[in-house]
Amino acid sequence: MPPPAEEPHQDAVAVAPEASLAGLAKAWNDDEVIRKQLLGEKTLLSWPDPKMTGVINFATIAHNGRVLAHVLEKWCPQVDAPKTVNIDHVRAEVEKIRTDLFMSEDMVRVNCDAMSLRGFVTYMVKRHDGSVRRELCLCQLVLIFLWEFFPQNPAAMKVPCFLC
Repeated sequence: MPPPAEEPHQDAVAVAPEASLAGLAKAWNDDEVIRKQLLGEKTLLSWPDPKMTGVINFATIAHNGRVLAHVLEKWCPQVDAPKTVNIDHVRAEVEKIRTDLFMSEDMVRVNCDAMSLRGFVTYMVKRHDGSVRRELCLCQLVLIFLWEFFPQNPAAMKVPCFLC
């Protein structure tokens, strides 16, 4: 008799493996600010403070809004419900932009950038329940992408941003 199937953890976020991020590296490369950040700092993402490196919250999402905007632009139209990105797809696009810019191979930075981008999307998916929160420094990005594709509370879209 086969063992019973494990129930997914209630905090688990669905992943959409069939959706693609193809073209994301080109979009990042075409964005002068992102390209300059990557070439100057050798990493795709930036952090408000060295102690905040790898911390996933709205402050760090806002700090990386341009990079994340391109991810969501590719991602949201392909999924039918809020789901997080496939880490392999993100990693491939981070590797591709580094190759396109003739940067040295650095799997540590590739993996850190990919894991953080996936973490940002996962955090936003988990927090996307239509409620109004004070940490709306990323309100424009969330409104444009998540609420446009997955509306849950249209009245919340009219809430002014307190932190931007």
